[in-house]
Amino acid sequence: MNLSRTRGLVAALSVVALSTLASPSFAQSFPWTSAATTGTVDESDMAIADLNNGLAAVKSTAASPSTLNIRYNIVALQDVVGGSTNPYGLRARFRDNGSGAQVRLNLKSYGFNGITSTIAVLDSNDYPSNTSYQNQTLCLAVPFDFENFSYFIDAELIKSSSSGTPALGLMKVQLSDCIN
Repeated sequence: MNLSRTRGLVAALSVVALSTLASPSFAQSFPWTSAATTGTVDESDMAIADLNNGLAAVKSTAASPSTLNIRYNIVALQDVVGGSTNPYGLRARFRDNGSGAQVRLNLKSYGFNGITSTIAVLDSNDYPSNTSYQNQTLCLAVPFDFENFSYFIDAELIKSSSSGTPALGLMKVQLSDCIN
């Protein structure tokens, strides 16, 4: 192969590679995500926890009232760092089938000052109940300062009557177009 033909081939491949990387279908986002089964269940709640296929739920045989507590560590990723000017959203997939069920996702920070603070709460009672899973997003005004704080979600799946079937499927924190 001659030199000019090789240069032409290299140039053509470079154009294809650059256009592919610039294509929106290949754009990368770096949010924090967690399937519900990856959290840490309180030891005292193990008997009422139903963890299966990525979902966390209160067992149907659990007495009423029962609260299943699960904690999820949020790690610093590209979409979850920065100043307070960045809009963030906490998106969750959950089931709240009515007055006998509730899912609360308490976003908390813990600092080197020894203080734990609740900085936002996504509460299923703020949305219409549904026997199926639903996706909802809570807009956040959180600066996410991983130099001085750790962040976690303290999830509460609350069964307040025998008909309640609270469950959690997935959570995500990412840059968002939320407007508070």
